[in-house]
Amino acid sequence: MIRKFEKEDLKAVSEIWLSSNTQAHSFIPKAYWKNNLPFLKKKSLILRHMFMKRTKLCADSLV
Repeated sequence: MIRKFEKEDLKAVSEIWLSSNTQAHSFIPKAYWKNNLPFLKKKSLILRHMFMKRTKLCADSLV
C-alpha cells in the first residue's frame, strides 16, 4: 500500500535517512549526520510530499 507521509512516520524516516547517509557518505564523520538529524526533524514539512510504501519486510520504506 502506498500512502502519503504522516507525522508518525518521522522516526522511521529519520532512521532511514541517518543510516543511508552514513553508508553513502562514509568519508564524512557519522557525527555530522547525527548532528543534522534535528534539522531534518524540524523541516518535516518538506517530507509531507513524500510517499510511504508498506511492505512485509519492514514497517515502511521510502518511495
